[in-house]
Amino acid sequence: MLKREYVAAIDYYSRTYQQNPTGELADKALLNMARLYLNIQKGTQALDALITLIKQFRERETVCEAYYTLAKIYEKDPLLKDFETARAIYKIFLKK
Repeated sequence: MLKREYVAAIDYYSRTYQQNPTGELADKALLNMARLYLNIQKGTQALDALITLIKQFRERETVCEAYYTLAKIYEKDPLLKDFETARAIYKIFLKK
């Protein structure tokens, strides 16, 4: 996938979330945005999307996936790389 395709997809998911921030697809939009941001090495933006998801949608199934993706950010993002934090978040993920 080309970078412009990632940007277009991020824009799509951002609009989906903004149009209905409490709707049925809002959590999935945030999760998909975070994954796309991670793929283009924008860990800070991915982190923001996941934190919003975790805070706003605590009872939804996507929270488990959010924790997993959060750990991936700390494992792979060049600026946020912190293996100890990644390990701690993976433990939270496994408990969920």
